[in-house]
Amino acid sequence: MKAVWIGAAVLVVVTLAASMIGTTTKLGNIIGPVVGSIVTSAILIGLITWENKKELS
Repeated sequence: MKAVWIGAAVLVVVTLAASMIGTTTKLGNIIGPVVGSIVTSAILIGLITWENKKELS
């Protein structure tokens, strides 16, 4: 499970760095993709956690 959290953090950092490169100074152009990757990571972690709980019971 630790690898999933590390992967999610790397995804957010890479998305942040990529959205800062070559964008305008509008904050929405930087924050939008980062929020999207955070939501995607949260869904992924939630599904993996749910699957692990299902297998353990």
